[in-house]
Amino acid sequence: MIPLPPQEMPGSFLPLIISVPHGGMEIPPVLRSSLALSEADLRMDGDAGTPDIYRIGDRGVTVVTASIARAFVDLNRGPRMLPPQFPDGVIKTITSYGQRIYLPGRFPSRELIGTLLRRYYHPYHRRLRDLARSGRYRLGLDCHSMADLAPPGSLTPGRTRPLVNLGDDRGRSCPPDWTARLATAFRNLMGVGESDVAVNDPFSGGYITRSHGRQPLPWIQVEINRRLYLRIDRQGRVVLNRDKMRVLNRIFHRCLGLLIRELDF
Repeated sequence: MIPLPPQEMPGSFLPLIISVPHGGMEIPPVLRSSLALSEADLRMDGDAGTPDIYRIGDRGVTVVTASIARAFVDLNRGPRMLPPQFPDGVIKTITSYGQRIYLPGRFPSRELIGTLLRRYYHPYHRRLRDLARSGRYRLGLDCHSMADLAPPGSLTPGRTRPLVNLGDDRGRSCPPDWTARLATAFRNLMGVGESDVAVNDPFSGGYITRSHGRQPLPWIQVEINRRLYLRIDRQGRVVLNRDKMRVLNRIFHRCLGLLIRELDF
């Protein structure tokens, strides 16, 4: 990936909502003594670095981020996706790598689950709905990172993933030609082939994309491969390459500018 020179995005106003639901690392104090996970486990279960990769200047864009770690409240799951039926749901018992989150007998009570949803989950989705209904925006982007190899609990464990994946719920959350234009912008700016920037494979969009898409705004889910900026060192720690993250941030900026210009928002 060739570093892009500093350059302004085309256009001065980008009427976009950007959601970054999995970039937080906050551990609710009430849960801290119950954890069976290390800090590295928490970072790998979430989307480490994404608040910086998807950060954007004040051009009419509103960025909504979460502080809480995905392992405790997953904002990209439905509010009724609870264990035991959904161990990897909104309140989880295991991580995406099958690791137990809580010590034996320390899973949150029903009352605490309700508190967590009221404090973290419902305000996030209410904020997205309020922004969409304001009339100021034309498109929502739900932004994530993905492991290079699909984790054991996925439908395709061990499968190598593309550099970028865009999901539009197979055309239901956003006009497919908008998604295709954004994919082309990523390919051109990253200098990669068609298969490196996939659409709806392996992800067609999570709960945010499906539930907020076209109600009233179109939504696209964006996934960037972590191998572009993240590695695990010999001690098992998550190491972020800040220079590569800055390049990805510039690519993201320019992709959005090109998309908005093409769609003439």
